[in-house]
Amino acid sequence: MLILNNGRCSAELEGVERFIRQHVRKVAKRPTRASEAPQAGFVVRDVAGVSVAAAARVQVGDLLHTIDGEPSALASPREFRDPEQTHVYGFYSPARREERRLAATGIPLGIELRKNSAAVLHALARGQREFSDLAALWEWQDWKGLESACLTFLGAQSLGRRTEDLYLSETWPTPASLLLGAARYERGETVLGVSIMNEFVEQYASHWTRDFLAIAYYYAGIDAIRMGQRHAGMKRLEEAFAMHPFDAIAEQYEQLSGRRLVRRKQWEGHRFPVDYCLKCCEGRETVGLFEVLRRMSANELLVVCLLSSFRANGPYSDFMFDYLRYSAYFADRLAGVHAITVEPDSTSCQDWWFEGEQAVREAGLPFELLHDEDHRVTATIQQRGSPLVLFLDAHGTVLHEGGFDEVAFWRMLERKSESTASVSADS
Repeated sequence: MLILNNGRCSAELEGVERFIRQHVRKVAKRPTRASEAPQAGFVVRDVAGVSVAAAARVQVGDLLHTIDGEPSALASPREFRDPEQTHVYGFYSPARREERRLAATGIPLGIELRKNSAAVLHALARGQREFSDLAALWEWQDWKGLESACLTFLGAQSLGRRTEDLYLSETWPTPASLLLGAARYERGETVLGVSIMNEFVEQYASHWTRDFLAIAYYYAGIDAIRMGQRHAGMKRLEEAFAMHPFDAIAEQYEQLSGRRLVRRKQWEGHRFPVDYCLKCCEGRETVGLFEVLRRMSANELLVVCLLSSFRANGPYSDFMFDYLRYSAYFADRLAGVHAITVEPDSTSCQDWWFEGEQAVREAGLPFELLHDEDHRVTATIQQRGSPLVLFLDAHGTVLHEGGFDEVAFWRMLERKSESTASVSADS
């Protein structure tokens, strides 16, 4: 049985609920003894109230442990782009002590997940290595597991003294060294930990995403506080949270100050500040924001991807692969993507940074690469990182600031359905 919209009967959402039913094949559940409970998987941290996951009664705290019969940590849902295929998701609920199997298309389910320590270590044992997994271990505060995983990345059995072999590892200039320093700091070797992390910040951080730099700033902050420099340390914690809103940073700040840091989204809820008309990087024609918005329906979203001084980077490629997947299920909701850059030259970029963009082009999806030649758009937005992704409605209002977030996307669909129904009723 499907429970839609948390049990509410809402005429405004009937269209979305019919859409959900089209993507749910079957939901089955069975009681599970505690001794049978799975350990490795993704912990559900949030569920959109109107979504495939909510319809299947997935709850916060549940564990997504299998996808298509395999450990969930080894699956690649980003590649689920065929609406005709069925995928089976295995959820375990510790609260209800039951197994729930959801058979659905590959549509994003509407959940926020965090890979747990057991899943990370299981994936490592199977040869799957992702730097984001090290950050997940850090979030779970599994310091022993984090140190072991970092050493695996670095091709070492133990740290011992910092040998020349460890320095020469091809993965030393990566977040593996940063998080090794974090693990050593947390396990009591503060001087060694700070030394390793400082080296990462000074020599390698510019090549990596800001979530890793946020971890480095976090330790700079708590170490400054440990040394009696409270004001400077609290400032560093604020800077770290602005780079990436890790819960651990917010919790540490709250313990020290009594005030919890909240992620600030500068443009969400506001109209996009520039009615741009920009040249396409690969042609002479121009694209104007106002004209695109004017042609959009009330239910469509325009995705603006601001690259700043980058032509491309790793997160941009991931974003484009997400666009490819979401378009397979929400094509009538996505008017297209405008990628805006001040640097159209791609010669300094790595080839793999363009894989997502190339896939989008080959699929023939609506996409424009625009040149912010006078830097007016970029200067107005003043983004902290690249890319900054904004979802605009037909009025130019920013409904969501961030990438293709499953929970945020389903909540946008819910809000759009309600607002459209409200307009229809008023008219």
